[in-house]
Amino acid sequence: MEKKINKKKIILFILTILVCLSIFSINSKKYNQQNYLPPAINGDSHQYLAMSLQIFNNKTITHDHPNIVGWPSNYREFVYPLYISFFYNFLDSDHDYSECVLEKQIKECVNFYKVISIAQVLLLFATLITCLMFLHKRPIYYILSSLIILYVFYHKEMIFYFGPEHLSALLLFYTSYYLKKLVYSTKYQDLLICSFFFVTLIFIKNIFHYLSFLILIFSGIIIFTNYIKFKLSFSIINKSKIFTINLFVVSLISLILVMPYQLRNVIHFDDSSLSKRGKEMLTLRNEFLKADYKTLTKGFYYYFPNIFGFKNDRMRKIQGESFFYEQNQKSHYRTYTKENGYMINYFNNKYGTKYSGYGELELYEKKKIMKTNVEIYLKNIVKQSYISCLIFFRGLNENYNIAKKNLFQKFVFDIFYYFFTFYFFYSFFKSLRNKDTSNFIFYLPTIYFIFMMSTLSNTEPRMNNSLILILILNFFINFVGKKKTL
Repeated sequence: MEKKINKKKIILFILTILVCLSIFSINSKKYNQQNYLPPAINGDSHQYLAMSLQIFNNKTITHDHPNIVGWPSNYREFVYPLYISFFYNFLDSDHDYSECVLEKQIKECVNFYKVISIAQVLLLFATLITCLMFLHKRPIYYILSSLIILYVFYHKEMIFYFGPEHLSALLLFYTSYYLKKLVYSTKYQDLLICSFFFVTLIFIKNIFHYLSFLILIFSGIIIFTNYIKFKLSFSIINKSKIFTINLFVVSLISLILVMPYQLRNVIHFDDSSLSKRGKEMLTLRNEFLKADYKTLTKGFYYYFPNIFGFKNDRMRKIQGESFFYEQNQKSHYRTYTKENGYMINYFNNKYGTKYSGYGELELYEKKKIMKTNVEIYLKNIVKQSYISCLIFFRGLNENYNIAKKNLFQKFVFDIFYYFFTFYFFYSFFKSLRNKDTSNFIFYLPTIYFIFMMSTLSNTEPRMNNSLILILILNFFINFVGKKKTL
């Protein structure tokens, strides 16, 4: 019986390789000299590619143009660009590919983008292999999960989108999985592997840095309480106490490993935060406070899924003047960096200053930006709670805009997203009701991620790439039962 299972696993593994090779072969042809387009200047993808070339060419973390030795920056997380940069070793070392992030019609850039597509397909391969490791005893579920992941991969055009979301989904899953293992495991290797995934996750999604502090504090309190109880009653240390110690060690290791990068930021920017994007994101989030409750309530209609284009006519009428339409110059997205932005206006009124925009404010008062944003947020905590509900709803419905094509594909994606999201919440609350510690711990990092994205950001659609993948993985791992396959 065991040999039969191994044969199935080998066959599925080979099929997975063939599928990924086929995807690369088909899609890499789209990177040709005639029709490929580099990412838009100043867009997220452009900055990540510029960072990857800076890391490869100059060993510097910056999003400056890669044809010069840029000055170190802390604007974006560096893990994904570092991952991409590994694949540049397959390129011609005698050619400078710096212009490929800006120009087209350059013959050598064909190979540049093909190499990047290898990196993207490798992430897909890693995702499918993750499913295989858990589901090889249930081939039908592995095939089903793979088909859904492939559908999402193509629908979201992840092979052409250069961003950290796919890699962060894998890191989030493995962090959750090894945290779950630590509930019962006493192996040092599990502790070290979990710490590795957790600290890498922090570097790619900085909001998890706060989670490490929360875990350290709560586990520290529990350990101290258990120690007092042990001294008083001479009770034996049980597995739950060992798990608490494991959590404390993982969070402590993660915080220690992050410190050198924080020191680097203190030296260069006089700022210990991992990325200055946090201040900007909270500034953008506070911009929603400019809208009254009536306008915010209209946002639920604006972000409602446009199923088969039924909202098209209405959206054409309201979109141009809508507070939620990002191309509108009076929208939340276009005003937060200007003098009339909510936070900047609040800052000028409080301190008697006349800063004309976010850039000027950041140049002279960067230490006060986060403090001011937190102050604004807490003063409007009730309204922010309502905004959080709206932002969570927005995250569920990325196909809310005017729709002209691929209507059925978008509808299917919406169905998938709603199903996996609500099943995930059902499983989480079920683990709470059943006092299932291991599954509760497994779901907790994703719950934290959803909560933080809803309460402290505006959940851009690209961020859903991480969420949909982790929800799919969570569903299939949970659905087939608690089988030890790793």
